[in-house]
Amino acid sequence: MAICEDLDKKMEDFDYAMSKIYRGLYTSGDTQPLPKCWNLKDRSRYLKVTHPALVVAYRSNYSSDEMASVRSDSPIPLNTGIYYFEVTLLNKGVTGYAVLITH
Repeated sequence: MAICEDLDKKMEDFDYAMSKIYRGLYTSGDTQPLPKCWNLKDRSRYLKVTHPALVVAYRSNYSSDEMASVRSDSPIPLNTGIYYFEVTLLNKGVTGYAVLITH
C-alpha cells in the first residue's frame, strides 16, 4: 500500500467526489478504492517518488536509458466501466517514454 501522508483529508474529498462521479458506472455493489497516488514501495530502484507521492523521477545516479516502472496505490477497479487518469511527461529523454495501463 502506498504511503500518502498529509493527504488524508484531500484523499477523503477525492474519494467522495469520485464515488459520486463513478456511482452510475459500477457494475456491482462492491467498490474498491480508486488510485490516488504512486506506490512508494512498488517501484523500480531507478525511480524516486517525491512527497506527496504524485511525482516520479529517475534517481540521479541511474541512467534514464534503464527501463523502470511504478504502480499506483490501488489498481483501477475492474468493475468500473470507464476510468480517467492523467499524466504529464516533463522530459521525454533521448529515446522517449511509454505510459502503459495493465491489470
